[in-house]
Amino acid sequence: MANAAPHRGLGSGCACRNWITLRRDGHVCHRDEHLGCTRPSSGRAGRASDALDPTRAAGLGPEHPPVLVAAHASCLIRPVVRLGRHPEPSASRVSCHGPRWRLGGNKATAVASSTAPCRTCPGARRRSLSRGRARHPGARLRGGCNLASVPGCSGERMESTPVELCADCSHRGSAGHGAVGARAPSRGGVLKVTTLAQPDVLIVGSGAGGGTLARALAERGVKVLVAEAGRRIPREAANRDPKAVISHGRYDAPARWTLNGKDQPQFVSRCVGGHTKFYGAVLMRMRAHDFQAYATGDGVSPAWPIDLADLQEHFGAAERYFQVHGPTDGGVTYPFPAPAWDPYFEEVAQRLRGAGLTPTALPIAVRRASLATGAKCEPCLTCDGFPCHLGAKADAETNGIDVAASTGNCTLLEGWSAEHLQVDGSGMRVREVTLVDSAEEQLRVRPSVVVLAAGAIETPRLLLRSVSHHHPNGLANGSGLVGCRYMSHINTALSVLRAIANPTMFQKQIGVHDYNVPGGATAPFGEIQLRGRLLRQHLVSWWPATAWLPSRLLKEVVGHSLDWWISTEDLPDERNRIWLDRSGDLHAYVRQRNLRSHGALLRRFRSDLRRAGFRGPQVAVRMPLTGVGAGTCVMGTDQTNSVVDSWGRAHQLDNLYIADGSVLVSSASVNFSLTIMALALRTADRILT
Repeated sequence: MANAAPHRGLGSGCACRNWITLRRDGHVCHRDEHLGCTRPSSGRAGRASDALDPTRAAGLGPEHPPVLVAAHASCLIRPVVRLGRHPEPSASRVSCHGPRWRLGGNKATAVASSTAPCRTCPGARRRSLSRGRARHPGARLRGGCNLASVPGCSGERMESTPVELCADCSHRGSAGHGAVGARAPSRGGVLKVTTLAQPDVLIVGSGAGGGTLARALAERGVKVLVAEAGRRIPREAANRDPKAVISHGRYDAPARWTLNGKDQPQFVSRCVGGHTKFYGAVLMRMRAHDFQAYATGDGVSPAWPIDLADLQEHFGAAERYFQVHGPTDGGVTYPFPAPAWDPYFEEVAQRLRGAGLTPTALPIAVRRASLATGAKCEPCLTCDGFPCHLGAKADAETNGIDVAASTGNCTLLEGWSAEHLQVDGSGMRVREVTLVDSAEEQLRVRPSVVVLAAGAIETPRLLLRSVSHHHPNGLANGSGLVGCRYMSHINTALSVLRAIANPTMFQKQIGVHDYNVPGGATAPFGEIQLRGRLLRQHLVSWWPATAWLPSRLLKEVVGHSLDWWISTEDLPDERNRIWLDRSGDLHAYVRQRNLRSHGALLRRFRSDLRRAGFRGPQVAVRMPLTGVGAGTCVMGTDQTNSVVDSWGRAHQLDNLYIADGSVLVSSASVNFSLTIMALALRTADRILT
């Protein structure tokens, strides 16, 4: 790129050559060289000729080419606005045809010189995107502007940063030249920034952890602001349409990652309520042995820094929050009794008992007719894996966010994702969080406490992106474990064909826990339960060739199947990790461990089914790895071997907490959801004290 001429000092007799360089990796390099001036110098020492070479003046090597040079640091009264990346690392990619980059509200103007046109739009004309006043970001929120209701926000304070871009250049990436992964101004618009005063707590994410924590804090009088990257899922006919949900992926998040070298979807939920909008609503407690170290087929499951007694009270509170209906004979007192089994499942349970197994009712977070208020469940085929069209599924939206908002102490920002966490001068506290919406508008929040509840992928991504002088490897990453130890469950869907039809609508009623006891390296180990009904769209998604089979044949298959879900713990491994490349793209290396135990469990259960009289064909399908994982910000007492303490607070920061699956030490064999909810309630107790 062409070098920008140095800006002479503003004072008399000052021959200052001062540079601000924004590197491709997101670092802002500041260098002042004062000649014949009494002002103190900053940056590395250098020759006067350095000022004529921005690359040398900023101390940059060839591996960090500058992408923007702005003259004189006095212009940068406000934080630098980071622009999005272009496909190639060129200064002309950021500003075509020598644009003028003015930082809003300052008299001084920073100019980036470039004579080369943007290669993706040669000869394109230039136009200014700085016309008009910045529109309030709240105007894009559902129901109009609600930023005035945000704790400490008048809805009036905003800064407008005009930027000139090439009119025909629409290249915008998910990563930026500023903080890793920063966004770019949208085509034809102005990057608008609103600064809020302090809410008590900012929660990033509204899933099992974020929704539960928001309710717990709001009900105790804490002013809470929840930032959710997704939006509410509307209640519509498509909620229960298998073709729309399974075949067409109507509610699938567009998130992708490079997993083991292959670009593919993450299979995550990005909406208010998170994954709980689609879960099967089975909320099971971890058992005492899940918190202890024990051997399995492929290694050792590590011990937690807490035990079952530390979470017992919080498990009960979470079950009350989510109106769990559970069995009365399992040693746990649930808020509501489980409904009676359908006659079909009574016959199934009797057969299982004859084979020496102990079937029990599953604890389900679904609003039954026994509840006095709220939507009531109408059993249907589209519950597990579908959003409830009635709102009768007790998820993090209906039983978390909505209850919190009803207190008047919680404000939800839909469509706002966290881009960067900025620490204060000490490096010990998060001072400011930058939020960005789909229109590239910025919202800067300065809360007293920050809680990340964005999941096992987005939480470490945000921490790794928030690089600073105090945290060069990413925020809260003193141990180097942020993004490491990713784990999920090892899952298999098993369908058994029977001669008699399966007339039930809601199939998730029976669980088999006989195998969920550690028995050594060769023992089968895991959790088994009935899953949601098998549908034709499932078969087509697993085996596309089945789409050519006659519909009548497929209808007979799914109408006579008894469907099980077999889950085994995935052991943590530090070689499993998530990281960002220089452009901010997400990469992951994951290899599941404990396949030996899972295989032994599958073989043993299939044999027990045949002994129980289920001698029809059995079809087993191993489920792919999903983005609903855990372990990437693991808790522990040793700062060198963990990211957060046993309360969820980051070791290196005083006001940063994590309340999602990333803090889990092990995955156990049961669904993460109830454990995440209980840990979030425990974190709430810590924040309040």
